[in-house]
Amino acid sequence: MKRKIIAKILILIVVGLLAGRDVSAAEESSIVKLSYKILESKSSGQTLTTLVKLKARNVSDAPINNVNASVSYVENMSIDVNTIYFGNINARETALSPESITISVDNGDSQEDPPISKLIWRVEYTNSGGERVVEEISF
Repeated sequence: MKRKIIAKILILIVVGLLAGRDVSAAEESSIVKLSYKILESKSSGQTLTTLVKLKARNVSDAPINNVNASVSYVENMSIDVNTIYFGNINARETALSPESITISVDNGDSQEDPPISKLIWRVEYTNSGGERVVEEISF
């Protein structure tokens, strides 16, 4: 378990250095928790389309600034928004994405919702110490 955490921290640091950004490795427990609210879901032939709003919750006791989330990994789905800007989120508060996100999946004959839990998000924010933090988050 510790090796996985250390490996993730090293990967985040190396990626950040290569990208020329200041990066703080995410702790084992993320400061930002993502969730979503389904607004609408419809099926057209074998394609299932779901309209959602993404929610970002700051679970820390300090505000975080310039929060954005972008899709880092998507499997067998298409998504119409690449990056969502939440702005600043106060301590223990939740921000709702300003725009809706459309997620489509070729679901065959299944009427189940798209497997949104398979999306992996790259969440970036500035912590109260002024450091830029990057976290990989899924639902």
